[in-house]
Amino acid sequence: MKLPNSCNIDPDGDLVLILLDHGDTCERVVKHLKGNITLSLSQSGSRAKRSLNGQVKVTPSESSHAVARKSSDAEDGQPQEIRLNVSSKHLTLASPVFKTLLRGGFAESKDLNKGLAAEVRLPEDHPAALWLLLYIIHGQPKRAPDWVDLGMLTEVAVLVDKYELHEATEIITDTWCTIIENAKYKATCSPNQHLQLICVSWVFRKPKMFFKRTHLAMRYSDRDLAAEGVTDLPIPIEVLEKVDHARTRALGLCLGKVQGFYTQYLKKPSDSSICSAYCDTMVLGALMKGLAAENLVPFPVSPYKGISYSKLSEALSGMVLSSLCEALVGMNLVSNLTKKQCSIKNALNRTVREAGLALKGLKLDEF
Repeated sequence: MKLPNSCNIDPDGDLVLILLDHGDTCERVVKHLKGNITLSLSQSGSRAKRSLNGQVKVTPSESSHAVARKSSDAEDGQPQEIRLNVSSKHLTLASPVFKTLLRGGFAESKDLNKGLAAEVRLPEDHPAALWLLLYIIHGQPKRAPDWVDLGMLTEVAVLVDKYELHEATEIITDTWCTIIENAKYKATCSPNQHLQLICVSWVFRKPKMFFKRTHLAMRYSDRDLAAEGVTDLPIPIEVLEKVDHARTRALGLCLGKVQGFYTQYLKKPSDSSICSAYCDTMVLGALMKGLAAENLVPFPVSPYKGISYSKLSEALSGMVLSSLCEALVGMNLVSNLTKKQCSIKNALNRTVREAGLALKGLKLDEF
């Protein structure tokens, strides 16, 4: 089921908002407004690349707004218009952006000033997200969902930021954010989800969530978030650049240490040995085997796409890098051997640990 063609959010409204349903924008939507119903939502259109799929639990109502849709539009695959009858007064009170549009001398404001019904086309806005926000703006919070999933909350955040609806919707959106914060999204979530969580915490000004999610993105993201091409999420580019810089710096420190050992042990035979020829060969062989097993040869270069600090630290910590000297001591074949510089495992682990400790979440009030 797709979105119905029209809805009287305010039966006495003087403004019609015209949205576009691209067919799979909302595959299932509200049928009733009392009780609980779970809707599967999928998103395409101008933001399809973000793959914001998920579910939203909606409080249904008397379905007075479902009307017959034009079958010809459904058949030819063209985006369908959704007409929402709303109150311009409610919109101008809730949103400075709508106030400028509807009271600032534009064509729509001229119609309203003449007592005529006006129409505003919003083809780029997510229909379901705006629909839910309009219920809140019009004093009908009980018709809004009890909770929404991360995908839908991100769509809501985009519109809240676009129309400056923070204050008018915060009672409901605060509840949604709390539920998302408590949802325990895995640290190893996808890059898109990292972006969504940062977006939500930024738009709704959640300092603890922002600190936590930027920190987890630094540790668990396997690519630069600023390079993802997601230009329609309201996240300052400097936020993403700081997250990316911290991530690449940590990876650079770890991989630089490994590469330094690798180069050091590849010295020509005529060069002085680090320990002994036999011991050096054993360390180099173990290092090469470990790097090959983790697909780290040839050495990755910045921005280290496909590598996260979490995965790299786990891989490096798990490498067996024993030297001949350590093996002999372990087998009690020799005694009184002090730990020599041929033991690289501890030094590598120390670098990995220090790089991880340097990854700290961002503070919201610094932006």
